[in-house]
Amino acid sequence: LMKARGVGFSECSAAVLANAYNSFRNANVVIAAHQDNYVSKTLQKVWKALSFLNDHTDGGFFKLS
Repeated sequence: LMKARGVGFSECSAAVLANAYNSFRNANVVIAAHQDNYVSKTLQKVWKALSFLNDHTDGGFFKLS
């Protein structure tokens, strides 16, 4: 995928990964990037999305992570 920097792709990717993690049994999600700091920033957004779901959905999306 080719795109410009800073257009919100990591937020979209984090949402898709959090959804896949919660929606599919035995799901394996992988975050890959050319530089480690891109991976860690996207991973932080995934954790934030999962925490939001756990805190605001009455445990409906709770999955041990």
